[in-house]
Amino acid sequence: MALVAGLLVAQATVAQDRKPLSPDEASKYVVSAKAGIVGIIEGSASVTHGVPPATPDMLIFGDELRAGDTVTTGTASRAEILLDPGCYLRVGEGAQFVYLIDGSANNKIKLVRGSAIIEAAVVESDIVIDTPKSRFAIKEPGIYRFNILSGGASEVIVRKGKVYADKIEIKAGKKAIIDGAPMIAASSKNDLDGLDDWSKYRASELIATNKNLSNSVMKGSIFASGFVSNSWIYDPFCGCYTFLPWTAGFSSPYGWSYSVCNPYWYFSPWSGGGYYSGGRSSPGGGKTQPGGGSNAGGGHGHPNRGGIHPPPPPRITPAGRSVEPSHGASAPAPSHDGGGKKH
Repeated sequence: MALVAGLLVAQATVAQDRKPLSPDEASKYVVSAKAGIVGIIEGSASVTHGVPPATPDMLIFGDELRAGDTVTTGTASRAEILLDPGCYLRVGEGAQFVYLIDGSANNKIKLVRGSAIIEAAVVESDIVIDTPKSRFAIKEPGIYRFNILSGGASEVIVRKGKVYADKIEIKAGKKAIIDGAPMIAASSKNDLDGLDDWSKYRASELIATNKNLSNSVMKGSIFASGFVSNSWIYDPFCGCYTFLPWTAGFSSPYGWSYSVCNPYWYFSPWSGGGYYSGGRSSPGGGKTQPGGGSNAGGGHGHPNRGGIHPPPPPRITPAGRSVEPSHGASAPAPSHDGGGKKH
């Protein structure tokens, strides 16, 4: 309660010192902590509410999944789902998963078939990935690839971070196939495909969106929402969602920093009162720690600001289907198969 009271005092002080925003300006951003929002669909995807074979509905950008929903992507299609703020689920073509996050005890995704990537800039509580042959627990920020192989065997590839298959730890740079006893080996560049390229590209686009957020325009929406934690923020200027950290010091495990955080934090009593003064990223790029230091990124440049920016991946266009440019994406590149990993 003392933390919330301090925030409200800080917000009121800042609000007195700024020019009031018009109602239109104050409502330009939408702030939420909800998981399950659809961030992007390329190609086609469907959602079944309840147990299949219930009639599926088309899944589109902005839809909100509920616990028990089953999502299936079509041929040459892929989708991104926002999980806890700072954590993304991306699935390739022909994938199917059951969304089991209920906002309380369960923080779980059941991958039935296909491939999925978890990009986690922060992990507040364990993220569980159930597969036909194993259960995986993500406990720290990182990049994690999951594949359901022919015969139902489960494969995990850890780009960064570490994951647990039951009680077995699988570290960064390793992969494991589980069909009985786990077989662990080193991962390689041969394990990368179009879904990996797309996931990295999406990360760069979302970082670029974060960097373009306007503090002055955000303040009205954030003040009205009263959020005191990491959040998702909808930016109508790009028509997409991105991650809005509560404090400075968060970065994508792909290597770019989220340089814009909740503008009220800069002026809060616990921030030190300075721009980017109160946080530095943890080694995994996750939750900030108290103390000085600048906003720590991953050391790989800044998207759209003269740093390293991966080239746009191929845009998926299923045969006979016209796909409009997606929310927040750059112009499409020549098409080729960029879906999930095939075995």
